[in-house]
Amino acid sequence: MNRWVLWSPLRQSLVSAFALVAAMSLEAPRLEAQALPALAGGLGGALAGGVTTLGIFVTRSRAGQFIFDLGDVRELRLETLPPLVFPVAGAVLGATAPDRLRGVSIGAGLGLLAGGAVGVALGAVISETPEGRWAGGIIGSAAGLLVGAVVGGLTADSRAGNGPSLPLSSIRIPVGGVR
Repeated sequence: MNRWVLWSPLRQSLVSAFALVAAMSLEAPRLEAQALPALAGGLGGALAGGVTTLGIFVTRSRAGQFIFDLGDVRELRLETLPPLVFPVAGAVLGATAPDRLRGVSIGAGLGLLAGGAVGVALGAVISETPEGRWAGGIIGSAAGLLVGAVVGGLTADSRAGNGPSLPLSSIRIPVGGVR
């Protein structure tokens, strides 16, 4: 058996099922107008899935859990799901709510940059090894991308068509214990 085959039958089935659900959610007359936003959402989702998976791998390697062979990557696990799920989610979001996709994209981009900067700074402070900075930057970028995408998606008003409906400073996240 060839161990270099990245697409197992289970992964092919999952990707096909996601693509079928995405295609069924589109109406035929709107399909042409939604093709470009769906493509942009799918490409953005693929990029976000790759960054997220890289962040997970770097986090695990900093904790001493390394990838030893291709079998570690081929198995369907948490860190292998973002490259499979995020492109489909981005394509569906682009086809069904392009304005919300714009909010998610803006939030993800800002989160990627801010998280990367914070990660580099924290990596330099926390780690004494030379790779602490870049590892912190990758981990921070992945975390910032995810947080920014969620915040951008929650604050985007798809009815208005002009970006976020709430200023980002008005979002309150209870941390617990403090009143």
